[in-house]
Amino acid sequence: MVKKDRFVFGLSINIVILGIVSFLTDMSTECIVPLLPFFLLGLGATSLVIGTIEGVAESIGSFLKLISGIYSDKFRKRKGFVLAGYSISNLTKPFLAIAASPLHVLGIRVTDRVGKGIRTTPRDAIIADSSTEKDRGKAYGLHRALDTSGAVAGPLLALIVLLAAGVSMGVYRIIFALAAIPGIAAIILIFFVKDTGGITRKKFSLSMASFPRNFRIFVLSIGVFSLGNFSIAFMLLRAHQILEMPVSVEVGLYVLMNVAYAALSFPAGILADKIGRKNVLVPGMLLFALIFVAFIFANSLVIVILLFICFGVYMAMTDGITRAIGSVMVTEDVRASALGVINLVTSITIFPANFIAGFLWDLFGSWASFAFGAILAFVSAMIVWTSVKM
Repeated sequence: MVKKDRFVFGLSINIVILGIVSFLTDMSTECIVPLLPFFLLGLGATSLVIGTIEGVAESIGSFLKLISGIYSDKFRKRKGFVLAGYSISNLTKPFLAIAASPLHVLGIRVTDRVGKGIRTTPRDAIIADSSTEKDRGKAYGLHRALDTSGAVAGPLLALIVLLAAGVSMGVYRIIFALAAIPGIAAIILIFFVKDTGGITRKKFSLSMASFPRNFRIFVLSIGVFSLGNFSIAFMLLRAHQILEMPVSVEVGLYVLMNVAYAALSFPAGILADKIGRKNVLVPGMLLFALIFVAFIFANSLVIVILLFICFGVYMAMTDGITRAIGSVMVTEDVRASALGVINLVTSITIFPANFIAGFLWDLFGSWASFAFGAILAFVSAMIVWTSVKM
């Protein structure tokens, strides 16, 4: 564990650098993601093709989050995985600027998600290795705050270019090319990260049975919660259903949500370290349930705005803290593997969560989707509160 190089707020320089790396990478990614569906339509893709591209890309990346964690522990190296993952993603995305068909986009998106899958778990493990147990929430909170700030800066940068140059396929390509600049800067910064994987162990072995029962229960609760945590797109669709807002307003709601998320992640991490991480995580899960219930009955712009802000608050209370909790439940030599299990569970539930939400929406109406998510959030909160020891 890195203990000597404290830098900001009592946290290792590793954590600060990785936070800036995530900021730059998310800035690069979020310049692209909001425009990608429209770019694909311009290339002749159908809605089914667009959905397939995103589904395939995310699915491949999900399993690599576990595999990279396991091999990070096995080889006792983390930085190499992080550098490789960020390099693959940030050097691949700008090729969208010369993509000529949906098939090209598929290849680029899959490669990008492969990079994300390789880097995510070893990076999370470095953050854990570079912090003490008592400030683990603060460490992940700072990282999430910087990461999410990039998700705010990226769309705003894309919006500025669109307002200045207009909306066209050519302008999309210019924005995709510009995304290379923060991406390359992120890769350069990784060279200043210190590896933390030098763990002494005679023989590495791993199975779910080798993890503590407490950790397995926690993973179960996260899986239950994630099945009800469907895409933000459904919230935007519900907002449009309520108020018939223009797309620009919906983009504004998305940015507002990320601003709240970025602003509160670090304070939430500090609070979790002080009063107990479960005492922040469980209220965050319950807040999620209340937000989804409120979406069923929402009927005004003010309420919708408040709900999106509250959703950002919920993410600040749960995202980084979930990693912090998982990282302290296992021994150091299998930490990356444990974080990989958590990342895998939250990722592989993306498709079924969205499928179920869409199915319930079409069959019964939007209220059924939000009610389903609220129920699962409540159940998972009760599992954590009553059965998980911290």
